[in-house]
Amino acid sequence: MNVIGSFAFASFTFLSVSGSLEYFISIGMLGSFTTFSTFAYETFGLLEDGDGVYSLLNVLLNVTLCLLGAGAASLLFG
Repeated sequence: MNVIGSFAFASFTFLSVSGSLEYFISIGMLGSFTTFSTFAYETFGLLEDGDGVYSLLNVLLNVTLCLLGAGAASLLFG
């Protein structure tokens, strides 16, 4: 979800959607769609379960893929 949300958020930014619509979509809709709290909760749960490797993979893949999603939106719409 974070990858899709990062792509969508960046797309609206690079498409220069302005005014109230930008805030409604980016903060209202996408802010609730991608939440750091879920990412932190899942990562911490993996650590608690003793899955340190999966916890690290979760962090690395989420950050990398989200940056790639934002980069793809920049290339397509920026």
